[in-house]
Amino acid sequence: MAISIAVASWIFYRKSLSFLKPGGVLALITSRYTLDKRKSVARRHLAKHAELLAAVRLPSGAFKQNAGTEVIADVIILRKRASPIDLDHSEAPVWVEVGTQRLFDEYGGEAELPINKLFIARPDLMLGKPKLDRGMYSRSELVIEPEVGDLAVSLRDRLIFQFPTEPLSAPVAVGQATINQTWATSPAPNQTESPPPPGSRCEKQRHALSGERPVRTLSSSQTCHPPSGRRC
Repeated sequence: MAISIAVASWIFYRKSLSFLKPGGVLALITSRYTLDKRKSVARRHLAKHAELLAAVRLPSGAFKQNAGTEVIADVIILRKRASPIDLDHSEAPVWVEVGTQRLFDEYGGEAELPINKLFIARPDLMLGKPKLDRGMYSRSELVIEPEVGDLAVSLRDRLIFQFPTEPLSAPVAVGQATINQTWATSPAPNQTESPPPPGSRCEKQRHALSGERPVRTLSSSQTCHPPSGRRC
């Protein structure tokens, strides 16, 4: 049984996320319809299980030389969450929803096309100027007119600009009180660490780890009787 490209892509996204460990990063190069499709089922699933680190829309013809296609593609970088979030009771990220944008062609024609709200709010994430043109399937089709300059450099810079400046911390499950846990290697200044009782299991383990030899002490009521020629 044949399946559509959209369904095949949907299966690919779900499988790819399922193979990631929490905190794992997934980079996708996909057609613009992943983000621009009016139905948000696939995007809601992605947002439920992953956070968007970066997204950049490539210009028309970016793959014409090596793939012979004028299709508009997006570079999407996701990071898997520690646990899924409930989008039914919380506000969905902006990239989950699609809006409309009025665009014009070179002949004065105009039309409103579905565009992801992320790119409406952040047109700088598109590597070119959006406009209308006649395409293979529609008289009013979105075209991204390329910017002047090196495409690879522009893509790199737009992606890096969206990444956090600090190293990514470990993802935390929903409901966990503390986002980052720092394990202290020594007691705080206002705390003192009492040594384990002599002869206890903890003391023996401490000496075994440190390589120290335990020192035996005698109370005043104890008397040492060493063998001949040896000291206590």
